[in-house]
Amino acid sequence: TETIPFGFEMIAGNMDATYDQPTNHVFYYCGAGNTSSTPMSSKPYNCTGRSQDGIIAVIVFPQCWDGVKVSAQQERANGLEQMAHMAYPTSPGECPKGFNHVFPRLEEHVHLGVYNPTDARGHFLSLSSGPYYTLHGDFINSWNMGELQSFINKCVNTHVECGGNP
Repeated sequence: TETIPFGFEMIAGNMDATYDQPTNHVFYYCGAGNTSSTPMSSKPYNCTGRSQDGIIAVIVFPQCWDGVKVSAQQERANGLEQMAHMAYPTSPGECPKGFNHVFPRLEEHVHLGVYNPTDARGHFLSLSSGPYYTLHGDFINSWNMGELQSFINKCVNTHVECGGNP
């Protein structure tokens, strides 16, 4: 696993999606306090009475990079497919051909503060980008590079649980 270059930009999920996205890109679940083993879902659950935290949205960033450092803005300006320089693993730790750089797995967990995805009139949870299935997130690496490299060396590459401190 390699260190993500400083200033590197990634997008996960698709704000232009027209249907449910794959659950290895984005998903929803009922948070801590959930008494059942609720599986991941591309659609938000009704967590009323099932979770102390309500609905949690998870955005999983791609881990495989082709080595070309291009910003999302540059991609749009050049008519390239969004995130054409990134790919999701084909299996744990395995990247598609041409994507030889493997980054640590990054996820955003967003506590929505909502327990029921429908209101009294039957309206379903919506996001600023549109319906629930347009869930997406952006990442720009601004971590201290020495500390990030230390964390990757001491924790990620040795498979040691380090918590929040390298």
